[in-house]
Amino acid sequence: IDNSFDAGATDISLTLHNDLIQIEDNGIGITKDRELSIVVFGEHGSMPTTQLGRFGIGLKYHAVSAGNILDVDSVSTDGRMSLDVDWLHILKSGKWAIQNPVWTQTLKTVSRGTNISIRKLRWRSASEKDIEKMRSKLSEIFYPALHVGSTITLNGEALLVLQEPEMNNM
Repeated sequence: IDNSFDAGATDISLTLHNDLIQIEDNGIGITKDRELSIVVFGEHGSMPTTQLGRFGIGLKYHAVSAGNILDVDSVSTDGRMSLDVDWLHILKSGKWAIQNPVWTQTLKTVSRGTNISIRKLRWRSASEKDIEKMRSKLSEIFYPALHVGSTITLNGEALLVLQEPEMNNM
């Protein structure tokens, strides 16, 4: 979600399935000059809107620890980038060797944005109670973005903008 906001996204969708985590946004997408920063530890593809990620660890760490497969589909001004990473294959090979992304041209009218999927999860599925707790926590963490009109949905339900407490002189 942080990376989506750094990419200028105003709409972010987070979906949790039994064996899948999916994050979609309407940000500027991944450009060719930042194509591998999404999967190379220590690389960060700065953007004019970057406020959070700076060290190139977050997404990689969470993707590797969460599941065995990372799929990235992103549309930017450079076209559509597709990248698939099999972390178990990399682990077994003993080399941090990741295939270069595949680029295809797109029409200028195609919406920009990024879709990241983590598949073959390494933990149990989230319960409804877990999802409700996550919904509440995400509303707290991303209050500033929600307050100014950005939208984050979790499993199709928009996060609520928390109400600020009334301030008075008592």
